[in-house]
Amino acid sequence: MSPNTANITSPKVPETGPVFVRNSGGQCIVM
Repeated sequence: MSPNTANITSPKVPETGPVFVRNSGGQCIVM
């Protein structure tokens, strides 16, 4: 999982299914 898979400012959901957001550590977490 790359931290730049999706941004919090990104309005669209990734085609992978789950929504990835960046936390304060820059890591990718699944919502």
